[in-house]
Amino acid sequence: MLHKLIAKMELTIMTDDQFKELISTVKQVEDKVNKLLTSSQKGSNDLLDNQDLCKMFKCTTRTLQNWRDKGLLKFIKPEGSNIIMYKHEDVEEFIVSNLSKRKSDG
Repeated sequence: MLHKLIAKMELTIMTDDQFKELISTVKQVEDKVNKLLTSSQKGSNDLLDNQDLCKMFKCTTRTLQNWRDKGLLKFIKPEGSNIIMYKHEDVEEFIVSNLSKRKSDG
C-alpha cells in the first residue's frame, strides 16, 4: 500500500553553465513581469501598443503578429483603424501561460 503513495520522481542533472543559463532566464522573466506590473499600476484601463510590447519583450512587430495569428496574444483593433492595442491583463495572461508552457516543455 505504501508504494502506491510514493510519487515517481525524476532527477535531472545540469552542468554549471546550464544552471546559470536557467537562472538567467528566470531572472529575465521576473524582470519582464515586474515591468509589466509596474506599468499596470499606472492604471488598469491603460492600453499598450505594439511599441510597448516590443520594448517589453525585446521582440519585433512581426513576432507580435505571429503571436496574434496563433491566438496566443489577445488584442484590440478598433473598427476602421489599423491601430492594435493590448490590455494589461491580456499581456499578463500571455506571460503566465507561456511561462507555464516553458516549464512543462523543459
